[in-house]
Amino acid sequence: MRPSRVVAASAAAAALVWACAAPRAPVLEPAGSRNDDGTGQLAAASVRLRRAAGGEGVRADDRYERRPEEDPAFFGGYGYGGFGYGGLGGLGYGGVGYGGWGIGHAPTLAVPPPYAGVVVVDAGAIEGSVRWKSGGGVAWPAGCDAARVARAGGAVGGAVVYLDGVRAGRMVPFTMATVKTGGVAAVTACAIVPATQVAGPLPSQLVVENSDTRAIRLRHERPGGVTTADLEPGGRAYLPVERVGDTRLWDGVRAPAWVVAQAHPYYVVTGDDGRFVLDEVPPGTWTLVVWYPPLVTSVGPDGPVWGPATIERRRVTVGKSSLARADVELTPAR
Repeated sequence: MRPSRVVAASAAAAALVWACAAPRAPVLEPAGSRNDDGTGQLAAASVRLRRAAGGEGVRADDRYERRPEEDPAFFGGYGYGGFGYGGLGGLGYGGVGYGGWGIGHAPTLAVPPPYAGVVVVDAGAIEGSVRWKSGGGVAWPAGCDAARVARAGGAVGGAVVYLDGVRAGRMVPFTMATVKTGGVAAVTACAIVPATQVAGPLPSQLVVENSDTRAIRLRHERPGGVTTADLEPGGRAYLPVERVGDTRLWDGVRAPAWVVAQAHPYYVVTGDDGRFVLDEVPPGTWTLVVWYPPLVTSVGPDGPVWGPATIERRRVTVGKSSLARADVELTPAR
């Protein structure tokens, strides 16, 4: 066989393999691993929630879908393979799961703080853990597994750890940007889960699905505005994540969920053991931020009273090709 024919045959075979594999979801890497953009474990949890709610392979016209028409940040888009193909510029989350074309919605382009993906030379890493220095908070709603409190000495799971002010660093592969960011939140009987997610690069999108048997009026409180969406059982809403900062999803009845957005990929959510890893960090001195959602400080006749978010900052120096350690203790904000 001539070399040109061999090349042509190899290219055709590669194209066939790609075509067959395209509808499948890529492997989600563990949070903090080399190939993770900071959302691995939570993205995996979101995908499991989506499947449990019937999102995979479900036709768009078989589900009740609603988007907040009053929110000018939305416009129609088209998604391929369930997750948006070309997530910027109007091609957004698909409405039909992993297979085929489906109608979706994508937020308009926002202008996040500048971040440049570069080849990081002599990159290091930061690993550590987060624990509670003292206890605090009131479990709300009572009897709900998702109710959050601080227990002295206990590991802090669900804390967002990120580097502040990063303007250049590791690149975010296209496949990660379109598949792993944004995520899915599910409304359950007493909570909106997962309790904490991260989103990026911006602009991004969050899908909220009502897995409860009751209708819900959801408030999407984010930097720059508040949106409400009425979801019937099995309903779905597409919410924009456009600006750096934290967003709350709640209805006043269930434990809320929080989404923290950053323009760069140097962020992660701690596991149940409170541990975290940030890799491919450029050498230098950085400000490490640990952010934990507000806790309920008391419950009165008008409902829960919320404290501020718990935030701890730590200066960390990362040497060339070295590992820096950062163990952080949190005192619940009051």
